[in-house]
Amino acid sequence: MAAGIFNKLKKLISVVGKGV
Repeated sequence: MAAGIFNKLKKLISVVGKGV
C-alpha cells in the first residue's frame, strides 16, 4: 500500500543520504 511505498522511498533516501 501507500505506506509501504513511502517506507521504501524513505529507506532509499536514507541510503542515498548515507552515500553522500
